[in-house]
Order: sequence, then C-alpha cells, then structure tokens
Amino acid sequence: MPGSAREMSDYFAAMLPELKRTEDSETVYRFLRRPPVTGVLRLGLDAYEPLLGHLAYSVLPPWAIALHGHRPYPEPAATALLRGLRTAALLVPAPIRWSMPEGHVNKAIRRLGCHVAPRRSQLPR
Repeated sequence: MPGSAREMSDYFAAMLPELKRTEDSETVYRFLRRPPVTGVLRLGLDAYEPLLGHLAYSVLPPWAIALHGHRPYPEPAATALLRGLRTAALLVPAPIRWSMPEGHVNKAIRRLGCHVAPRRSQLPR
C-alpha cells in the first residue's frame, strides 16, 4: 500500500505498462456510469449518468482516459460540475452529511488520521 503521493505515483508508473482496456474494464465502466438499479432508484438514473457517472470518468488521470478512449467532459466543464455538486452537497445539514452512509467519512478519518479530513484549503483554485 503506497504511503505517500510519491509512492502512489511510482506505483502507477510501474503498473501503467500492465494496464489495458479489456472487456472487463468496459463492463466496469458501464456499471459505474449507469448502475443496474431497480425500483424507485431507477428514476434518478437520467440525472446520475451525466452528473456522477460520466463526471467520475472525466476526472480520471489523463493516462486512464487515454487508455479507455471514452471522451471525457472538457476540464472546465468537469471542474464546474464538481464545484456545483459540492455546493449542492453542502446544503445537506452537516450531521446528516457526515453520518451517511453509516459514518464512513468519520471512520476513515479515525483510521487514517486527521490529515485526510476534507478541507477547503485542499481544493484547487
């Protein structure tokens, strides 16, 4: 497990020649872009697919986008969407936002340390 940004970068540099676009990776892409949900959740798919599904792909590192070959949102559009989603998410009261689902953010912070807590100062300008 990489312990720093440098180690993570070195890991990906070493793994990059091994990575390939395969039918399995396309299956994952389709699943993440449009998950197979049922019932009332299906009503949100038309919003989920462009807002979260394709946006998540669009903010992958350039080498990952080049590897998979799908056209991402232009960087200014992806940045604007991310900022808009953050603004919308912050409208949810903090006690609800931090506890869902099952307090995963707080558990991760306790496990990894305070340095991983989300902070405005970490956002790009």
